[in-house]
Amino acid sequence: MPHEKPLLRFGVIADPQYADLPPWLEMDRYYANSLDKLRQAIGVLNGQDLSFVVTLGDLIDRGWESYDPVLAVYQGLRHESFLMPGNHDFFVAPAQLGNVHKRLGMPAAWHDFARGGVRFVVIDGNEISLFSTPEGHPRHALAQQRLETLLGEGAINAKEWNGGEATSSSPGWRRCWSVPRQRTRRSWSWATIRFIPKTSTISGVPSG
Repeated sequence: MPHEKPLLRFGVIADPQYADLPPWLEMDRYYANSLDKLRQAIGVLNGQDLSFVVTLGDLIDRGWESYDPVLAVYQGLRHESFLMPGNHDFFVAPAQLGNVHKRLGMPAAWHDFARGGVRFVVIDGNEISLFSTPEGHPRHALAQQRLETLLGEGAINAKEWNGGEATSSSPGWRRCWSVPRQRTRRSWSWATIRFIPKTSTISGVPSG
């Protein structure tokens, strides 16, 4: 019914993209201003009755050292927070790539949680990409293969920032979708997807 009370309400933040860098004027990007903008957003969300707040990636623009300042701002959020990585969150030293999900407080790259009778499934949309794994890794090689195929086809979405999840045979996929859907009325899946001309957005897919 149109006036039925919602199961839950949640807030969404996307692309703070903080870094202690000078602005990129040609692209109208002011990386160092992100912390103040994020504080403003959190102030607005704190005034709302929400079940949680989800951040849809790109907390940082680059550099492992950028995480401390931006995560410190999140300490001011009064709601439960779920952080997900975008491609920029992997713009760190190769030795730190395997630590990104942990730095964001994620239990795993693929995971799920239930709130208000709704099950949310977080899909690793960066699993097959050139940025989330170092050269020599099998998933890096697969991402390179996919990119070369797109380039050969002249596809407009043949970009180095492309990302995608593995097939249904991957452990993360099997783990999330084999969990019994008890005590929930609906499921909602999230994954970071990249489009042209924007670099990233979110895909929410209700099911069941």
